[in-house]
Amino acid sequence: RELSSVFVAYFIVITLVQVQAVGQGGVEYAAFQEFMAHPFIVFLNGITFLFVLLHTITWFHLTPRVIVLRLRGKRIADSLMIAPNYMAWLVTSGVVAWFVLGG
Repeated sequence: RELSSVFVAYFIVITLVQVQAVGQGGVEYAAFQEFMAHPFIVFLNGITFLFVLLHTITWFHLTPRVIVLRLRGKRIADSLMIAPNYMAWLVTSGVVAWFVLGG
């Protein structure tokens, strides 16, 4: 899990570089897209996606250990703590897909 943090940091840096390229104009953004199309970068981004996915899932499953909620003296089941995270992720992914696909 700790190794996945390196890939999360890489993802953040790439996102910031992309935002900077967009801000600098079309030529810079085209150069950024060309860089991102290199086979090694595509492979690295695929590996990064898998590590970010692992990081997200393990984070969701840590929630019940960090936040202990009780209802009428009984601890709430772990699944009731984890499920809202997945639901929020699903809804957010759907909204982003809707915008990206021109909804």
